[in-house]
Amino acid sequence: MAQSLSRVAPTLVLNGALLLAACSAESPNPLEQMPGSSGGSSGAAATTAGSGGAASGAGGGAGSGTTAGAGGLPGMGGTQGTAGGAIGGSAGSETAGSAGSAGSGTAGTGGGEPDEPIVIDPGRTGRQDIEFSPTDADSGASTWHGDQLGTFDAGKTPQGKLVVTMGGIGNGPHTGGVYQYAAGRGFHCFAVDMYNSEGGESNEGKVYLETFSGEDLTPVANVSPQNSVMGRIKAGVAHLNTMDPGAGWNYYLDAQGEVRWDRVILFGYSYGGQTAVAATKYVAPFRAIATAAPNIPAEATWPTTMPNVADVNKCYALNSEGEADHFDVLTAMQWPGSPETVMDGAYAMIMQPPFNNTSKIIAPGGHTEFCSVAGDRYDVICDFMFGVKP
Repeated sequence: MAQSLSRVAPTLVLNGALLLAACSAESPNPLEQMPGSSGGSSGAAATTAGSGGAASGAGGGAGSGTTAGAGGLPGMGGTQGTAGGAIGGSAGSETAGSAGSAGSGTAGTGGGEPDEPIVIDPGRTGRQDIEFSPTDADSGASTWHGDQLGTFDAGKTPQGKLVVTMGGIGNGPHTGGVYQYAAGRGFHCFAVDMYNSEGGESNEGKVYLETFSGEDLTPVANVSPQNSVMGRIKAGVAHLNTMDPGAGWNYYLDAQGEVRWDRVILFGYSYGGQTAVAATKYVAPFRAIATAAPNIPAEATWPTTMPNVADVNKCYALNSEGEADHFDVLTAMQWPGSPETVMDGAYAMIMQPPFNNTSKIIAPGGHTEFCSVAGDRYDVICDFMFGVKP
């Protein structure tokens, strides 16, 4: 790392530039803060027709002796059969079920918006960057790399989504270009300190599952639920809300203090991208985005044997042509579409969102995080993946 975050426990930087850690060692690109722009896609309409009524009610049985035949049970959407007459009465008649009414629903926007808007204290102005150790939030939990970072800029249109950034092997909380891209567009941002180390190949990639969940799956890692990405997001957001309550951090936790995953975007670069893909087996975020990833071992079985908890239609991967083989496992996981090259070698867009409705996007750039790496080069792609609102 070219530069590390110095810790002042905790430090608030008001209306100023962020003290940055360099990009992951796997990405030498400069860090840049980007202006806000539009480009989010709208979700598909939720309205569907209701199903028709089921079969009609069965007719009543014939009367026997002095007892009337019982009426048939009603079908779903049908009416009950007429009772048979007394003393040898005839079978009750059947009545056809009526058609079900049309289902109601409202068209989604941006892949599914929360019911209520986020509320920011009018007195909370400018950008604040809060640097803190996991021990501040986790009550003594051990750390691996360094301080975490939470950012919100009240000078931008609030997106009402929390972007959690996860970086490459052996590096600390990912505060690189994509973090600045997201912060500059009004997202709440949290750079989580997470376990990230070699060993994925020899353990069928189970290390990525343990990194995210804290589930004890491999001896390569020793990650408790408290120290997992899931645990640290929960504790970190609660801590950020204590440190900066006017910024609306509590919007990402429910009344029980659990993470509102439908308001979270999980972004991962390289190792972090593998971890973002693993996350889709545990939670259903607003978006899961992987770049330069996922490099999951071919012998790994969990991508197909573990059910998808996330909606695969809200998951995206962005790679260069040289790493397009990373998409194979995503196809096996039922992520939609075929790989689409959306940008030419001169970085000009040759296809526009929604990119033929694919989750697998190809652009030039090598092994990088893409978003905000070089000016606004990838903004059309990134705004689409993140669901940016104007």
